[in-house]
Amino acid sequence: MPARTIHSELHDRLEIALVSPRNPLNIGAVARAMANFGFSKLAVVAPYAPHWREARSAIGADELLQNAKVSATLAEAVASCTLVVGTGTLTHRKPEQPVVALPDLGPLVQRELAHGGRVAIVFGPGALPSARRNSYGPPAALHEPGPSRGRLPL
Repeated sequence: MPARTIHSELHDRLEIALVSPRNPLNIGAVARAMANFGFSKLAVVAPYAPHWREARSAIGADELLQNAKVSATLAEAVASCTLVVGTGTLTHRKPEQPVVALPDLGPLVQRELAHGGRVAIVFGPGALPSARRNSYGPPAALHEPGPSRGRLPL
């Protein structure tokens, strides 16, 4: 099976967007995971707690957390992106966009980046409706098989 990695030169064209995150520890954990894999673009939309930038769980990712882009709306946060992938489960909703299984996300993102695009992967409430048309085809909604609660508690 071929490796599905994103070349480090493309890392600046992929961002993670967290919508209305409530727990600073989870925001810090996201920042830490991003830093561990070489990603640095974090957008935080309407964060709940004013002290989220001081999350102690952002070990080794303090700079990433301090440089996170804060936006009032998701549209503002992903305005420069050509592919926006909303995440969620299909337990309580039927997305209008084509659904992409997690194993198929890598090639989709790689193709968009290869065409010079910018990609946002969105987590949080309202993530699925945020998916939008990319430069070569339909928008995408990522199905996260996970807990029966149907959401990630960010």
